[in-house]
This record gives sequence, structure tokens and C-alpha cells, in this order.
Amino acid sequence: MADQAVYPQKTPSSGNNTENQLAFIIQQQLGQLAVATLVEVMAVHPGAGLLVGFVDVQPLVNQVAGDGTAQGHTTIYGVPYLRVQGGANAVIVDPVVGDIGMAMFADRDLSSVKATGAAASPASARRFSLADALYFGGWNMAVQPTSYVQVTQGAINIVLPGGTSAVLTPGQCTITATNTKIVGTLEVTGMATFDQNVQIAGSIAGGTGGGSPTSTFNGSFTATGDIKAGTVSLESHVHSGVTAGGANTGGPH
Repeated sequence: MADQAVYPQKTPSSGNNTENQLAFIIQQQLGQLAVATLVEVMAVHPGAGLLVGFVDVQPLVNQVAGDGTAQGHTTIYGVPYLRVQGGANAVIVDPVVGDIGMAMFADRDLSSVKATGAAASPASARRFSLADALYFGGWNMAVQPTSYVQVTQGAINIVLPGGTSAVLTPGQCTITATNTKIVGTLEVTGMATFDQNVQIAGSIAGGTGGGSPTSTFNGSFTATGDIKAGTVSLESHVHSGVTAGGANTGGPH
């Protein structure tokens, strides 16, 4: 078998003098330090409940041997991932398998702090190791979001697949959805306009805030039950001051 050419990192001038020799040694030592690189998420391990969890990642920039052969990295397990959180307030967008993001590598062993979540001494003397990675995601350059919150100069957009969205602009909030459900009490201060049919399963109450609120219906109003004005029932009211007749006038004309 023919010998294969090897291209070392040492140059013809590396051993010329003491300065070049030291520079070469320092360069080789710096090559052992892991600082930051792009990685792909291979697995996600969420925390209990809504706690932040860990990911397994694989560096995307291959190592290269002296003969030019590319050598891929192995998976780095149990890497803490970043979440935007202050106290108990958080924006929860956890990583998914296939995400591409950045991994940074600590200058000391993080394993004790990862296990306890509190200050601790390093468990070993390792420095700038791939084992002490921290994941910062969000560099999915080939994936266009379909669910997102977008903050621009003049609007905040909340978008979900299927055309559901909420757009907040100065003085206005527009919600687009096939069905909008409110669980609880809805209080409207101002005018409410309905362009289509309104179905109310319960009762309509007004006037609790003071004043004399007025409801105006420009179209027809249909009720399957009774309608009352004060204590007067539309279905069973009796007129006073008149003599009841025996005839049935039938339905309204």
C-alpha cells in the first residue's frame, strides 16, 4: 500500500529559532481550547413541569486530520440550553431536534453546578472542554417560522398556523380566528359592533356600572325564550284597564 501524504501544521520556519518554536507550541496548545461553534440538536430533555432542561448536540464543524481527512465530532450530552427568563417570568420556546444553534464552552468544569443549580467548585481540572458546553439556539437559517411573536416598530404580531393571528398596533388589537373563546367575564368599555349573528347562551345584564346603558339592534332580534322589560314579560304580560276578549288574534301581522 502506498504511503499517504500528511500535511502537518508545522511549517519549515517553525524550528528556525526559539521565538518560532515557542509560537508553534502556543499555537498547538490554543488548538486544544474549545471556545464556540455551531451545533445541531440531536435530542431534547425537557425539565420537570416547565423547568428548563438539557439538549444533546453535535458540533457541525468537522475536525481535520493531518492528511486532510474530515473527522466528525461525537455527540455532547446533557448541555443546558438558554431560555429568556427572569424569576418566574419566562418566554418558553424550547429547542427541538434538528435545530441549529451556537454552543459556547466554559473555561471551567460545569458539571457540579449543572447537577445542583448552585455555586460549586469544579469537579475536575479540565479547561475549555467540549464537555462543558452551553447551548444558545435559534440559527435555523433554512426553516421559516410558522408560529411566532414578531415585534416591529409599529406592531406586535402573534401568528399561528391556519390563519390565526393577533395584531397589536397603537390604539387597536385585531384578532383573526375561526373561533374566539373567552372563559370568564368580558367587560367592554365603549361600543361593541357585530357584523354577523350573535348567539348568547346565557343572560345579558347591563347597568351595573351606573348610568343607563342602551342596546341598539339595527337588524332583527330573535329570542327562543321570554323577553322581559323590567318585570313585564313579553310572553305572559296582561294589559290593565281593558276588557279581555274571547278571540285569539293569532300571531303578529
